[in-house]
This record gives sequence, C-alpha cells and structure tokens, in this order.
Amino acid sequence: MRSLTSNDNIVFLSGDKDSSIVVMDKCDYVTKVNSLLDEGLITGKYIRTTDSTEKDLQNFQSFLRKNFSKHKDYAKMRPISNQPARLFATAKTHKFDNFEDINKEQLKLRPIVDQTGTHTHAASKVLSDYLQPLANNEYVIKNTLTFADSIKSINLEDNEELVSYDVESLFTSIPVDETIEYICDEIYVHKKITPFCPNRLIFKRLLQRLIKDSTFSFNGALYKQIDGCSMGGPLSVVISGVFMAKMEKDKVKPSKPSFYKRYIDDIISKRVISQSDDLYDALNSYHPNIKLTAVPNPTEFLDTSLVISNGLISTKVFTKKGKLPTPWKSRVPIRYKRNAISGDLHRSKKISSDFASEIYQNQIEIHKCGFSY
Repeated sequence: MRSLTSNDNIVFLSGDKDSSIVVMDKCDYVTKVNSLLDEGLITGKYIRTTDSTEKDLQNFQSFLRKNFSKHKDYAKMRPISNQPARLFATAKTHKFDNFEDINKEQLKLRPIVDQTGTHTHAASKVLSDYLQPLANNEYVIKNTLTFADSIKSINLEDNEELVSYDVESLFTSIPVDETIEYICDEIYVHKKITPFCPNRLIFKRLLQRLIKDSTFSFNGALYKQIDGCSMGGPLSVVISGVFMAKMEKDKVKPSKPSFYKRYIDDIISKRVISQSDDLYDALNSYHPNIKLTAVPNPTEFLDTSLVISNGLISTKVFTKKGKLPTPWKSRVPIRYKRNAISGDLHRSKKISSDFASEIYQNQIEIHKCGFSY
C-alpha cells in the first residue's frame, strides 16, 4: 500500500460501513463519481459553478455581522477558514455478501462532501446542535447498542411478522425548502424550542445559506448543491432527522403501530401478515422524493442478528461474512488490538441474549488471528 500511494493512477477508498480498503484505478474512480454528479445535475440537486469563495465569504461575514453580532454564539459561528468543500467517495463494500464477490462493475460509491474548512462550517455546527431537539421523538433509536433492549421486549403473535424499511438515498433526497419551512413553523409558531433569533425570515435565510450554498470541488471542477443534503455536512444528519420526524408525526403517529423504531434511515416495525401494509404505503407515498424498500422477516438489523422462536425474539451480535479480525502480529499498536477485543465484548454484553456464547465465539475469532497472552 505504501508503494502504491506514490502512483498517481491509483486511489484508495475506505469502506462505506466497514473497515475495508478498496484499491481502484483512478480513471475508474473518476468515471463512477462523474456519473453520480451527472445524475445530480439532471435531477437538479447540483449546478456547475465558478470560483466565488472570496465573494461568498464576504457576503456571509456581512450577513452574520449584521444580524447575529450580538448573539451569544456569534464568535463560534464566524468563519475561521475559507475554501470549497471537497467531494470524495467511499466504497459500498457492505452491499456484497462476501469480499470475494466485490467487482468494479457492481461496486457502488457513496459521495461524501467534506465541508471542513468552508466559511459555513463553524456556523453549521452551531445550528446542528441547536436543531437537534426537533429531530428527536419516541421512535428514534439513540444508538445501535440500545436497539437490542427494545426488540427483546416485544412478542410476535402467530399472524405477525417483523419488517424492515430502508429509505433510499435519504440525505440527498431531503426536500430542503419544505423542511426549512417546517423547522421555522416548529420554532416560531409551535414554540418547540427557543428561537435562535427574533426574526423568522433572517433565521430562514441563515438555514438556506448553510444548506443550499455548499460549493464543492471534484477533479478540478466546481459544483454547488442546491437541493438535498450532502453526506459529510454538519447539518445533514439533523436536517434529515427533522424531516423523518415530520413524516412520523404525520403518518406513523396517527396509525399507532404497536412497534416502530428508526435509526437515521433504517426502520423496523411489525405488521399483520394477512393484511396489506398500510404503514409502508403511507410512508412510501408521503413525498415524491422519498422511496422506501421493505424486507419482511429481517434476520439482522443494525449490529444485531434476530432469532425468532415461538413469538419470542432473541438477539446476537451480527458479524458480516468474510470479516477478518486484525492479525495479532500486525504492526498495529497492541493497545488498539486489546481495545478491539474489549470493544467486541462490550458490544456483545449490550446486544446478545446469550453473553456466554458470545464470549466463546470471540475467543475463537481472536485465536484465529494469532492472539497471544
């Protein structure tokens, strides 16, 4: 790998949801990313632009100084650097059942826009913390380790089954203008949180600048995202969460499902087998941008394997096939290897219904990688 880094015709991609590394010819990588950009240009999510970072910085500084100079977070919001965001991509290796099946033709990439260093980055972090309460509700799973507790507490009747829903390309599909209006209504009409500033219009313009004024570069060209949220932006997760919370308030809460949980864009619920899935239909028709796929009787969800017996659900740690532990003789510092073991044990304790069997399985895995005392 070290020798390959000096080769300008080679790129390294990190796994989108795992620790894998993909080595790819640069021309293939650029072709795949350009196809994603072309799709965004056609659908109106991106536009081509020219270098206006200096002018954008001056306009944003003037806007902040004029409207927020007396705000308690003004110092945190002020730009500390000014450069275009950088687009790169990660490899969706988790879409393959085994690493041996990964191939260039079928490998999909996820575009990430790194906004670190942009003139809006600091203000976006402040607004992300401020808006977080609007993204929370009773359906949200706070982290993957707490999911097991909620799923083990339910029973399935003979005519019931679990079903998981996945929102396709949630971040880039968010209707930004509608979500901003909803946020403003929640703050200034329904008083859900204390207004960030007295003037609704000024706050709306601030959100629009932070979300819709993102200029990024790729392969020497500049683009601007004008709709949807980019992966990698400080506000993207919370804006997506607010939209999902809005959808759940409008469609999920009135239907009163006996079980429904969501982690970002992954949803799990239960339904009656002999009846049509009205909840799925309601969510899938909620907005033309939002499309869901359904998987009946999922065997795993997040980091958890699900085992159903006589209506009772037990859980185990989900481990992807082909996942390799770090070899004990590798040059990774030994404290990291030990921390990996303790982390696996902690995850097993939180997730598994049978901790003893997980300990045994962990022992097998670490001895496979040459563990020694």
